Amino acid sequence: MSLPKTSLAVFVLASLGFNSASADIATQCKAVKKGTKCVFSGTGSNLTSLLNQALKNYPNNLTMVINNSNTLSPITISNANNITINLAANVTLTAPQRTDSSWKNQDALITVENSNNFVLKGKNATTSIIDGQGSTWWNKVSTRPVLLEIDGTSGITIKSIQLLNSPKYNVHLVSSNTININNIAVNAPADSPNTDGINSHNITNMTIDAIVVNNGDDGIAVNSDNGPSSDIQISNVTLINGHGLSIGSQVYNPVFNMTVNNVTMQNAQYGLRIKTRCPGEDPTKCPQTKSGSVSNLSYENVTMTGVHYPIYFDLNYGSDKYSYVNLSNITYNNVVATKSVHPASLICSANNGCTNLVFGSVNIDTNGSCQGINGGSYNKVVPCSFNH
Repeated sequence: MSLPKTSLAVFVLASLGFNSASADIATQCKAVKKGTKCVFSGTGSNLTSLLNQALKNYPNNLTMVINNSNTLSPITISNANNITINLAANVTLTAPQRTDSSWKNQDALITVENSNNFVLKGKNATTSIIDGQGSTWWNKVSTRPVLLEIDGTSGITIKSIQLLNSPKYNVHLVSSNTININNIAVNAPADSPNTDGINSHNITNMTIDAIVVNNGDDGIAVNSDNGPSSDIQISNVTLINGHGLSIGSQVYNPVFNMTVNNVTMQNAQYGLRIKTRCPGEDPTKCPQTKSGSVSNLSYENVTMTGVHYPIYFDLNYGSDKYSYVNLSNITYNNVVATKSVHPASLICSANNGCTNLVFGSVNIDTNGSCQGINGGSYNKVVPCSFNH
């Protein structure tokens, strides 16, 4: 019997056990206008193998809809185009325990590499959840995986989903571009180590909007270790506990053109932080940071309550030697911090220098310390800035 190409593909899936009576999870794949849609319904132990089989048969233009809660072991999406993972409402994908063999030598629960147009979405950030079961990992410093690793990919959308108790970073973006992250929630205990909400390296054209991060480390971190990071818009963000919004610490190339607007922080260790380190925290390698810079940053409409260090420059992060990273053209406007624990700290050095720092209506209820700031302006500014 001769079958059309699409029918043949569906037939192949069925023959591989996608709809077999022994499977607890029923899978239906069909052709749609823009490719193939596979719907996974029911609970069982074979979700990961079914997802991998769908990705093998349809490496391009595939939407995978998961209708029920299940355990998810690590999966990798590589050299693919137009892949969507869609979690229905009231669906939790739970990572295996640390001792499960499927985690062996894995860097992430979901890895996307060298691909184009990847979407991870749920119905909403309350009931569509990926749970990393991080509590079994947090005391294993060197081996902890991340929840979502995206490397060398163009066109990324992450929306309407909650990332819960990641072993390490929740979203790790590397050498990627055209990124849209909105309406997500990140939750982990305040003492959970390295559970960054969004940790990015060498990225361009990223928009982050309407997210809430409650965690134990950086809410959002922007790095430039193997290339520049630029054209970043961050807005309508709430950061609770953790280490606030950070540039660095790996700034070995330029970070530029970044706007931050309408951010609320509560009980964080740091607020708006720029941290730079010498590679490997080795003082002899500090000159390697001469190609690093941070410029054209705008922070506006930021409210902080109970933040330990509201504005913090830490340009010798991890050692007693300052990097050579230059900071310039950074604007703070309508930044308010109350119940602060420590002063604002803007310490620069002869190595790096800080130029054209503009403070417009910055109100911090503690004193501040500043050093090495050249040029700039102020209006209702932290007290130390009068001495630049």
